[in-house]
This record gives sequence, structure tokens and C-alpha cells, in this order.
Amino acid sequence: MFIDLANFLNNKDFFLPIEGRLESKSIDFGKEVNISEPIKYDGKIHRINGDKLIDVRIHYIYKGNCDRCLKPITNDVSTKLTGRLVEANTGDTITPEKFEEIIYFKNNILNIKDYIVNQVIISLPMKSLCNSDCMGLCPKCGADLNFVNCDCDLDEIDPRLEKLQNFFLKN
Repeated sequence: MFIDLANFLNNKDFFLPIEGRLESKSIDFGKEVNISEPIKYDGKIHRINGDKLIDVRIHYIYKGNCDRCLKPITNDVSTKLTGRLVEANTGDTITPEKFEEIIYFKNNILNIKDYIVNQVIISLPMKSLCNSDCMGLCPKCGADLNFVNCDCDLDEIDPRLEKLQNFFLKN
């Protein structure tokens, strides 16, 4: 996803609209996640007080399994990529302001693909749930606790911590 910035940088245009799709089939997200449709992005690059800023909305749909009950789920996620554009290899030392991302371009060309992929990875939830009150599976019998109340005794104490059981009762 290469964006030619030459006209934007040489002219006094205040913004450059960008939009597109990114095929996710060849991207390794480091987690068992299946992005079911192309990643869509749209936004703009604009100038403010001499700085070139980028503001891009990213939208994708992924399929996976609930981390508690293992049911298949589909989640719709929207996230945002914002930062300051800086030309790479200019020799300038860049000190990013607090919470600001620096996005580099070279020879008037911006490769936005890696920045979008990084933002998608960051925005993936740590736990994917079918719903917020999912009960999950019983650790003993494997029953889906969303539908069945099992009679398993879950009060067993880990033998390594058994000595601590009476420690707090003495006080």
C-alpha cells in the first residue's frame, strides 16, 4: 500500500485523502485469527502548523473461537491510526511527543501497510468472547456452563497450597 506524497508535499494542499483495502491472507498476526474480509481503511493526511499528520480509520472483521467456551465467533472491530509523518534518513532527531506515533516515509512514498497491520495486531482483543457473561467450560467434565449446571466439585485445593488453607483461619 504505497501512497505517493509528492504532490501533497510540494503543493500547499491542506489534506490528502486516502482509502483502500488490504488483503489479509498473507499476514501473520501471531494468533489464531482469521480476518474474513479485506481490512478497510480510510482517512487523510493533513498539515497543521508545518507538521504533516495522518488520521486513518481501520475496520476489519475476524473469526475465531471464544476463549472460554470455544464456540466459533465473529467480531467486528474498528480502530484508528494517528501519527506524525516524518521523512526517513533525514538525519534529524525526532522526539515524539507523549502518545504520538512517528510514521516514516522515504523518497515521497509512504508504505502504510506495516502501520495498518501493526494497528490491527494492537487492536485485537486479548480475550475473544462470544458474549461478556460467557460462563465457559467446566474444568473437570468439560460441560458448557452456559447451558448445563454440572455437579462437579470444584472446591479441591491445590496440594502445593494446602498448608495455607488454615493459615488465615487461626487469626
